[in-house]
Amino acid sequence: MAATVKNYGGSVALTGDATAADVLNGKHFYSTDAGNRLTGTMANNGSNVNATAVIYDSGIGTYARFPSGYYEPSASAYYPDTSYVKLTADKIGTAAASDVKSGVKFTSSKGANISGTFAGQEKTVNSSTTTQTVTPDSGKYLSKVTVNAMANKGAITGTVGVGGTYSSTQNGYVTTIKVTGPTLSGTATAPYVYDGKTFYKDNGTKLTGTMAVQGTKTYTIDPGETQTIPQGYHSGKGSVTATAAAAALTKKVWDETDMTSYTSYTHTTTTAYTSCLIIACSLVLQTNEDLVISTNAGSVTKIEAGRFKDSSTAGFCAAVAIYKGANITKGAKITVKTSSSHTLWGMGLYVLA
Repeated sequence: MAATVKNYGGSVALTGDATAADVLNGKHFYSTDAGNRLTGTMANNGSNVNATAVIYDSGIGTYARFPSGYYEPSASAYYPDTSYVKLTADKIGTAAASDVKSGVKFTSSKGANISGTFAGQEKTVNSSTTTQTVTPDSGKYLSKVTVNAMANKGAITGTVGVGGTYSSTQNGYVTTIKVTGPTLSGTATAPYVYDGKTFYKDNGTKLTGTMAVQGTKTYTIDPGETQTIPQGYHSGKGSVTATAAAAALTKKVWDETDMTSYTSYTHTTTTAYTSCLIIACSLVLQTNEDLVISTNAGSVTKIEAGRFKDSSTAGFCAAVAIYKGANITKGAKITVKTSSSHTLWGMGLYVLA
């Protein structure tokens, strides 16, 4: 309603301190200037409004925040003279009594200071070597789970052989397990074990043999020879064969009274010799010369050569040479002479095969 102010020659001083935020939105007022009408901006929230937040503070407790502004008296029959702030489910939750532990008070969108009815349950299980899942019965929660202790079986001892396995039928907790293996007391060493094969001696460490593998060895030797057998593992099928000493196939002895001299003596074979023994003897002038045997077809190897001086015959010496022959063909020439090609007196030549 408009008011009329009459001017009787005096003046009116306005001393108000209200601001637009202090006056309801849309309502007009004057503050300190009668010529300046102002309009209020205070929000009109009606008779009820939803809370903007529900907060818990350890120093204050739980409280609700609601919008600032003007609240009208409620027109509700239930609340005729009081405005209220509504706490919605998104601010205080939706828990029901069946969701909250029995005997615990709570407030939610279901009501204030409600007592929970969610009953607890205790369960007991025995210990196991496998994973167990313990769950409550329907409509209850687990308030306590007891796991019975495993039986204490104390200490277990046993023995096991090489390559064996020890197992126990004890069911429960074992304080110690002691398994004793066999005592190794071998005496073998690597040189006495087949190459590449493994073994254990006396200290539990795996060892590897180094004995050489010789396989099957065969040898042929002449009478009087010695054959060295290599150390190692042999198949058991090897052999050493000695050639037989046959009668002299060729023999030439010159009459010592004739004392025919030769620079060299040559014999032509009438048969082939794979292996043979050649013996030559003669008189020589020089005491420092040996007999030398050679062939033009095959090979010869000296075994021994020596001289024997006769003190009654000045300047003469008996000489003997023993050679091994190999692969001498038929018609080959076996030649005997001194080491310096000096004169020979008398000749004896033997070929043994």
